[in-house]
Amino acid sequence: EPWDGPASILFSDGDIMGAVLDRNGLRPSRYYITKDGNLILSSEVGALEIDPSEIAVKERLRPGKMLLVDTVKGRVIDDDELKESYAARQPYGEWLDSNLVKLSDLKIPNMKVEDHKYGDKKRLMKAFGYTY
Repeated sequence: EPWDGPASILFSDGDIMGAVLDRNGLRPSRYYITKDGNLILSSEVGALEIDPSEIAVKERLRPGKMLLVDTVKGRVIDDDELKESYAARQPYGEWLDSNLVKLSDLKIPNMKVEDHKYGDKKRLMKAFGYTY
């Protein structure tokens, strides 16, 4: 879709629960972690009445960041820790170094460059997902 609207996506498998925003951060998602270990997430502040003295953490979800709670271990997993754990699962850097193919190294027979006229604008806009 050329436009993706505001969304706060919540998910759970029964042990892990999490939340993520749309890439533009158009839907607010604010959360509190209380001193007794409860996490409350809502798109609006004040959805529930909570005594301010009981709030240990007051935060909001940011675009590109994820809130993840491991209910089995009883802890909130930081976005950086989460992404680092996935990035370290496989030797992605080594794979890239040993398998990278540069376009300039490709042998392409009869390579021709298309000449695009101004009249092709709508076709090109459609190809790249622009609304016209």
